[in-house]
Amino acid sequence: MAKISFTFPYDTGLSKNEQHDFIPLGKKNEWEGLLGVPEQPQNRRMVVNKASATKFMGQIKELARSQCVLLKRKRGREFEPRKIWLRVMVYKPNMKADAINFLDMIADGVKWGIGIDDNVFSAVIDWELVTDGSERIEITVEQEVADV
Repeated sequence: MAKISFTFPYDTGLSKNEQHDFIPLGKKNEWEGLLGVPEQPQNRRMVVNKASATKFMGQIKELARSQCVLLKRKRGREFEPRKIWLRVMVYKPNMKADAINFLDMIADGVKWGIGIDDNVFSAVIDWELVTDGSERIEITVEQEVADV
């Protein structure tokens, strides 16, 4: 089994709901008309990808990359471009953020970190409320060893 694990600080900025920017009506929005795009607030349209999203994904990338270096030293190789399990456990302080909304940005950071496109990822995500100040996100990436 190839496996890396790391912990990332809990931050609602990782939620896709926190990554929405709004622009005035009349400006082009590439998401308009796509199935599932919510109704826009009055006189504004939604656009995604704040600079903080890039920052968080970059931090996850670096954590995953450093774990891959250790894995390569231990196993002699890293992950291969076939089914990879991404397991995410979100320990959150309240019910204000949906854990599922963290998945896309975490997956993007991991894919850059391990160098494998996330189209081969299968994901498991869970959450738990914590009230002792220990909020965090635990990320595990696993792959069964291929038969040679």
